[in-house]
Amino acid sequence: MSSNNLRSALNAADTARQAYVSRCLDVWHQLRQIDPELAADILAVGFDERAAALWICQPDQNGDTPAAMVDANRSEDVRMIIRRTAHGFGA
Repeated sequence: MSSNNLRSALNAADTARQAYVSRCLDVWHQLRQIDPELAADILAVGFDERAAALWICQPDQNGDTPAAMVDANRSEDVRMIIRRTAHGFGA
């Protein structure tokens, strides 16, 4: 791969990453409107807004994202994940 091809591929990957982050932030803002208490719980773990947005879009081993869990009326499952994260996985 030539240097120009590598640069082009890197630019495309960066553009895709920026779009992904932007979309995750959109999802985060929607979640904050739907369940402000859950959003506060997520931030209380120590995430900033960007990290929280990326976390809620990150699929688990089953392919479920926290945002999709909220959409499926499984907010309590997300709260349990947050509790495990805040208190260690042994909790």
